[in-house]
Amino acid sequence: MNYTFTPAQKAGAWTASISLPLAFGLTLFPLYYLAHRLAGPLLALWAVFLLAALPSGIFFTPVLDQAYALPTVLAVALFWRGLTTRSLVAVAGAAVVLSACLLMSLSFLAVVGFLIILTAVHALLAPPSQPGVWLTSLQECSPPVADQPAEKPKTEQLDASLRVESLRPKGCTPECHCDCPSGPRWLWPLKVCGVLVLGLVIPLALFQLLTGFDVPRVFLKLLSIASQSVRDQYDRRVAVMTYSKWIWWNLADVVVFVGLPAALLYLKGWFRLARQLLATRAAPPEAIFHIAFLLTLLILNFSGVTLGEVARLWIMYMPFLLLLAAQELVALGLDRSAAFVLLALQFAHAVVFKLSFSWI
Repeated sequence: MNYTFTPAQKAGAWTASISLPLAFGLTLFPLYYLAHRLAGPLLALWAVFLLAALPSGIFFTPVLDQAYALPTVLAVALFWRGLTTRSLVAVAGAAVVLSACLLMSLSFLAVVGFLIILTAVHALLAPPSQPGVWLTSLQECSPPVADQPAEKPKTEQLDASLRVESLRPKGCTPECHCDCPSGPRWLWPLKVCGVLVLGLVIPLALFQLLTGFDVPRVFLKLLSIASQSVRDQYDRRVAVMTYSKWIWWNLADVVVFVGLPAALLYLKGWFRLARQLLATRAAPPEAIFHIAFLLTLLILNFSGVTLGEVARLWIMYMPFLLLLAAQELVALGLDRSAAFVLLALQFAHAVVFKLSFSWI
């Protein structure tokens, strides 16, 4: 059957074939920023290289899902900056980005869930010396200890005292050993979640006032359709393969489409990270991020909301997998040639996939 495209359809096809891969390519900028904040410029550089060779990003093009990676990584990068530097403006910026994205797809609700999980994990595990962390609970400040360390030079003492005074909450005296910057440990996460909710709701409310578009009604209808679709998908796919098989198949799908070299680096990175956490009993910032993301991914998988096609549907989350893979690549201390050979294998994996299934 021959089908003739109209000029408008041809223009749309050309626009999609250019703009969607471009949007995915632009993801490297917020990913670099996020990786740089997590563990420095070297990690950021390798994360960008791995993103350029991501099999799912190359295979599913031009597909709308690949464009979702850009706002997802941008929102998470802004949120992480706000969470760790105590900037509610950055948190609000992340919320506004996701608010606009919710008008395109309800898939971004999972990103909102990730940010809430990230806030909770950060509140529980972040070390006391890290900015934006709540060092004490509702207990009263402890009295000064008897044993005092050796005196530091006066300039160091002055700098330290200024830093402590700038972080001291109201009601704490200089004699207290309570150096918490925000008082009760639940206060800052509540502020973050409150700003996140307001940042999501206010732009949608303004959009409804300006356009007359009934946002709540449309969202409820879409959620109803989505829930029915999930039930239908569950019944159809479980008839072919059981739920227990699907959830493991999903994980295998992620491993293959994130790239075998990157997936092996990611798994090895978790072994190294687990040993580090057990040895030091402290969670560095990057560990907090990786724990929160892994929890989100496991919830998405084992909840059964996605049975199959995760290689396409989870493109928006795969850049976060590459962060730990890049971190492990840096930790291995490979020389430049060996590292680029590994990167070439990752790219070859993507190209072979694309050429092998070019008929799709």
